[in-house]
Amino acid sequence: MDTHLTDKTREKILQLLKINGEMPVSTLSEELNVSGVNIRGHLSRMERDGLISMRCEKSQERGRPSYLYKLTERGQAHFPSAYNQLASDVLKQVKQIFGMQAINSIFAGRAQEFLEQLQEKFKSSPLEITKISELAELLRKMGYLVDVNAIGNNEYMLTIKHCPISQIAADFPEVCTAELNMQRQALNAQVSLRRTIPQGSSSCHYHIIFHNK
Repeated sequence: MDTHLTDKTREKILQLLKINGEMPVSTLSEELNVSGVNIRGHLSRMERDGLISMRCEKSQERGRPSYLYKLTERGQAHFPSAYNQLASDVLKQVKQIFGMQAINSIFAGRAQEFLEQLQEKFKSSPLEITKISELAELLRKMGYLVDVNAIGNNEYMLTIKHCPISQIAADFPEVCTAELNMQRQALNAQVSLRRTIPQGSSSCHYHIIFHNK
């Protein structure tokens, strides 16, 4: 199957759900001129990725119930938001008035909040993979699209495929530095940031190595 066509259909489904709120397979199929089987395949993968959710609507008449699909918060975060531009503009004003130290304090405070949340969870989670899973789950709740893969002994790659603050990070890379330091402290591991979305990569790649005690 052509990956470009697959991605294009996926984007169109997201756009239709963004515009219409909730839609059944039949309407999506008609709008996109794509078979229902094909649409269901896309929806299944998008539901697995956390971009959409499904609910069952009982039919008033006898027959099969109708299933309606809509965007989740992560799916909504897929679309550029004016809030990102507003936040970036506000930060620029803060920098102009109070200096870069104030910006660093804001990002450090944000990272500290995440660190405290993770440290609380880690009290009952001593395993390395459990810690990384908790970190990934926190990022997902914040609108990030995250994958975690083991790539060696005590070695992992955490990949962020969608970053809700990528526009802010493009203007203020210091936010990435704060998040990187947060991960190092939270995981007590060697963490390096290899590629980032603001720098033009399709994903941010965090290389994580736990050293044996």
